[in-house]
Amino acid sequence: MLKKNDMAVVTISDMGVDGEGIGKVDGYTLFVKDAVIGDVVNVKVMKAKKQYGYARLMEIVEPSPYRTEPVCPVARQCGGCQIQSLSYEKQLEFKKNKVRGNLIRIGGFEEKLDAARATGAVAVIIGRPKQRSGVSLEEALTILCQRFGCTYVPKITLVGIGPGNRSAQTLEVREALAQADCIIGAKRMLDAVLSPGQAGLEAIAPESIRDGIQSHREYRRFVIAMSGDVGFFSGTKKLLPLLSDYPVAVLPGLSSLVYLCARLGTSYENVTPVSLHG
Repeated sequence: MLKKNDMAVVTISDMGVDGEGIGKVDGYTLFVKDAVIGDVVNVKVMKAKKQYGYARLMEIVEPSPYRTEPVCPVARQCGGCQIQSLSYEKQLEFKKNKVRGNLIRIGGFEEKLDAARATGAVAVIIGRPKQRSGVSLEEALTILCQRFGCTYVPKITLVGIGPGNRSAQTLEVREALAQADCIIGAKRMLDAVLSPGQAGLEAIAPESIRDGIQSHREYRRFVIAMSGDVGFFSGTKKLLPLLSDYPVAVLPGLSSLVYLCARLGTSYENVTPVSLHG
């Protein structure tokens, strides 16, 4: 058996999946980078295992009839295009055999053909179709719903928009607003957050918001804009039970209390909030 640093002359009889040459010395298999099928090469063993080893190409004793000059002058140093030294026709053969080997070894191709023969079925091999423009995920969902009469369950996000100005909104609230197909809220909320061309639905009462979502099946992502924070004297508490059939996310915002205390330079632990709504 060969050992590390041994020199040997090898005839390359096959190529590996990564384009390396494969040859045998007295039954011992060597993998030789940069060698191509048909080469007779002088190699140095760099790593020796029990059944096989890896060797460095030192000299091409007799070049293969399939060997050609690489198109790229640094192909060997780079290593990105492993079979540039192989003629184009032989490259195609190598790739074809590689695909066929994967089908047989990984995909159980031969077993499937045997099963078809045994049952009298006709095996149909379908190739990859030509590239053509497709549709987006949203478009695909719309097509499927129209074709099969199903209903797409929209995603709903409740957000606290803070005092109303964009600079006081959290980043995740801004992202949710920007990605919404339709924003629901009071008129002043919509005036504060709607982008040009974005759909808006004016509604305040929890039941009106729920009914608006149910009547607009064309939208996939609803955002319900709440003033201040969703957890501070907010309609969120009454609205959430009405939306139990939908996936709902709740994103907090900057409450009026926190904003006011920050402006006054005091802690909101030292104040007593009182609601005068209505």
